[in-house]
Amino acid sequence: MSAAGQGKRTSYSHSEAVFTAEQVRLLDRICINDYGIDGYGLMVQAGEAVFSSLLSQWSDVQQLLVLCGSGNNGGDGFVIARLAKQHNIQVQLVLIGELDDLKNEAKQAAEDALEAGLRLTPIDHIQWPNGNEDTVIIDALLGTGLNSNVSADIEKLITKVNQNPCDVLAVDVPSG
Repeated sequence: MSAAGQGKRTSYSHSEAVFTAEQVRLLDRICINDYGIDGYGLMVQAGEAVFSSLLSQWSDVQQLLVLCGSGNNGGDGFVIARLAKQHNIQVQLVLIGELDDLKNEAKQAAEDALEAGLRLTPIDHIQWPNGNEDTVIIDALLGTGLNSNVSADIEKLITKVNQNPCDVLAVDVPSG
């Protein structure tokens, strides 16, 4: 998946720094260990930053398809989904894996999203958007911690997203 998905291509001219996956992991550790920011607080800040970027880039967004993996990148996706619901944006929330398998901050983010009234959509019940300008797909499947091949379910989702005409906003790094 690309940051702009398979639909409308968007040019970005950000002057912000771009970091490698290893640098991002190091920055996370520094924030947690040296500055005392708890992991969930950091996750919420990341989710808020992505949500702010979403609204800045797609000011007319009405619907999100939020695809969450089982790690902290997925936790960021749960934060984004919760914020979108609070802003009356329709959210279709998908988790790859089992809710009971989530750990630590990702589990807390999922619980907060569900407590806010969001419900999980099973993979085989995803209503794929048809390219409406008001719909964005959030790729929170895989983050900087990926250290193995992707599962068949994630590979299928990546293919479906790449074939979809909607814009895609990737959290941390694009999954495919």
